[in-house]
Amino acid sequence: MNGLGDIENIIQEKLSARDREHEVKRMQEELEETKKKLDDAEDYIEELEEKLEHAGNDKHKLKNIDLVELGSAVLGRLAEKNADVLSGLGLGGVGNKETKQLEPPQPQGEASFQKKTPDGNTVSEEEQQYLATLRQLQSRFDEPQLIAVIGILNELMADPSQVTPVAELLNIKNP
Repeated sequence: MNGLGDIENIIQEKLSARDREHEVKRMQEELEETKKKLDDAEDYIEELEEKLEHAGNDKHKLKNIDLVELGSAVLGRLAEKNADVLSGLGLGGVGNKETKQLEPPQPQGEASFQKKTPDGNTVSEEEQQYLATLRQLQSRFDEPQLIAVIGILNELMADPSQVTPVAELLNIKNP
């Protein structure tokens, strides 16, 4: 009977050793899986950091639209339409085409021109006026102020009924 007890102990030891081997193998597989997840997470972090850096470089762009140029166009049009109000505020040259310093003199007759940009696109005279207006705004406002002005205009474009209350708040007489 002693022989059977020893055999039973040996079997138990072998079963325990096999269980330990399976447990070690399972833990090694989990470790490999965890390492792979860590590598994937690190790759994703790098991708997000690159996107964040790229977004920081293009903070004035919304997809392919340059918000500063868009704001310039809107502000230029508003300045033209409200030149009399702006002159009352001491900003007479902003909306007045004739007093813009960056505008070339208008030729007599039917001659017209379009300036080409470095990327080959043409810029119309009207767009040049908008750009001149933006340059004037950039010279009068620092970047946070300019962004705020464009934000205000965007809100007014979204809800034109607010133009009159804002004008009244600023003591601007409506034309």
